[in-house]
This record gives sequence, C-alpha cells and structure tokens, in this order.
Amino acid sequence: MSNKINRTIHNSRKTISNIIYGNSNKLIVIVGPCSIHSYKGISKYTTKLQNIVHKYKNLHICVRAYFEKPRTITGWKGLIYDPDINTDYNINKGITKALKILKMITAKKLSIATEFLNTILSNYIKHYITIGTIGARNCESQIHRELASALNIPIGFKNNTYGEITGAINSLIACNKNNNHIYIDAKGAIRRQLNTYNKNCCLILRGGHNITNYKKPHITKTLNILKSNNLKQGLIIDASHDNSKKNPQNQIRNIKCLAAQLQTNPKICGVMIESYIYKGRQNISNHINPYQSITDECLDFKNTKLLLSLLNKAVSNRKHFK
Repeated sequence: MSNKINRTIHNSRKTISNIIYGNSNKLIVIVGPCSIHSYKGISKYTTKLQNIVHKYKNLHICVRAYFEKPRTITGWKGLIYDPDINTDYNINKGITKALKILKMITAKKLSIATEFLNTILSNYIKHYITIGTIGARNCESQIHRELASALNIPIGFKNNTYGEITGAINSLIACNKNNNHIYIDAKGAIRRQLNTYNKNCCLILRGGHNITNYKKPHITKTLNILKSNNLKQGLIIDASHDNSKKNPQNQIRNIKCLAAQLQTNPKICGVMIESYIYKGRQNISNHINPYQSITDECLDFKNTKLLLSLLNKAVSNRKHFK
C-alpha cells in the first residue's frame, strides 16, 4: 500500500471518529450489497457510486464490502471462505480475491466498511478499512471486544438478534478500557498485544426478532442509556435487517423516518443501507448474475440515489452538535 493511500485511509478514519463524537456535522452512510460475490459486480457498483459521491457533500459514504457472512444456521459464508461458490472453501484464493477488490475500491478513493467476523482473517484486510462492525451474533463476544480494542479503526457494535442493546453497550464500555489481544503474527507465532483500547466505538441499532428500533422513541431511549453510561458517541441506524423485516423496500420508509429525525437529532451519526445494482436477490446456481445479491435482498441503485439525496438534504438542514 502506498503512503498516499495509507494517508487517505487514515484521514477517513479520523473523519468517521469526528462524526461519531459530533465534531463534524456530516452523516456516515454505509451502503452496498449484503455481501460481495463478484469482482465484476462490485467494480460496476463502486464506479456508479464514485460518479455521484461528489454530489453529497454532507455525507461520508463508505462502501459496504462484506466478505464474511455469519449464518444463523447454514448458508454461503462469504467470498473469503468460498470464493467460487461451490463449497470448495479455497480460503487462500478468497483472501487474494478480497484484497484485489479492496485495492480496486480504494483506488477509486472510496471509503470501505466491513464486518470483522473471523479474528484471524481480520489481519489480512484491516489496512483497507475505514470503519468496521461487529455483528449481532458477536456483539458481546470477549474475543471480538479484544479485537475491536486492538484495531486502530472506528468500530460499530450491533445490538443482538433479539433487539437487546445491553451487550453491545457493555462492549463499548469494555473497549474503552485496557484489553489484551491475542493474535498470530506473519511467521505463524502466537503473540499478545497488551493494553489496547479503542474509544472510537459506537452502537448500531439493527432491530431484532419482531422488533424495530429506528423510530424516535427507540432512539431517544437508547441515547439516554448511552448518556447514563457516560458514552458520548452518536448512533448508527441500520435501515435493513430486522428494521426492514428483510424487505428491501422498507429501507425507503426507514430512511425517510430517519431523515425527518436528523434535522432535530444530531446524535444520529450514521445509517446503513443494503443496496446493489439490481433489486432483490437470487438463488445460488450455475448462472449467477454478478449484479444481484446472493444473500439478503437489496435495493436497486436508482432508489439508492434517491435515498442519498434525501439524507444529504436532511443533514444540510440540521443544527450542528456544538
């Protein structure tokens, strides 16, 4: 990685941190497919995004580049695990393919967001990431808290799959304190990284089983709980997953609701949208479309542009934190 690209990523992380703590009035927007399965597909998507990102001066847009998929039971586990989507599990090929995609997106001067799932694999991709997430199934996992503490990257912890926020908030508190992180170095030896902490962590609300938490009462209650724990970070709201009940069109409704709140609630510091070139999803087959999701259903790019414009306008109308 060149020094210029390294500086760009470092500066993007600082921008995200400033937004999380209210030192910038911009809004973080993490947007992209549920998961990446095709270089060709994500290359076209990010080119389309690159061509319009300059229009949204009030947004800090990050490409959702997810290479690992946590499964509730079974299913395709992501490009790193199974790059050929044939259950051969050629992980070395998957890592190489993921790095190629990350380099391509970075070359387009776009920030990147990903979920850190496997703590070993994080070492391969972390250098390209502007903001990471810890998913709903791992939000109170000790090893993921230790990983988040050791990463010099802003990290969002999602509430758990039942909509409960306590575990994720405890993780924010834990990451503020010294932790010891165990990892494997380049020579394959086990190492220990001492006294690591990460103050650039925040909470992501993504709903839960039969629960949504993107509306004003839920957000107000959550912010009061954060304040009572002396946590000054803002909130990121996931418009998809259980907040959309897995219906991608509901993301439009959710973003409209959040846009209305943005104008009077500067503590909403970010949103997440699952979006791709074509709407919906497809089953895995011998003829996979590179431009449509093979995991969760996504919004199409036309509607994505409308939501970005709506959010950009809403942020321009809101009062600054300070």
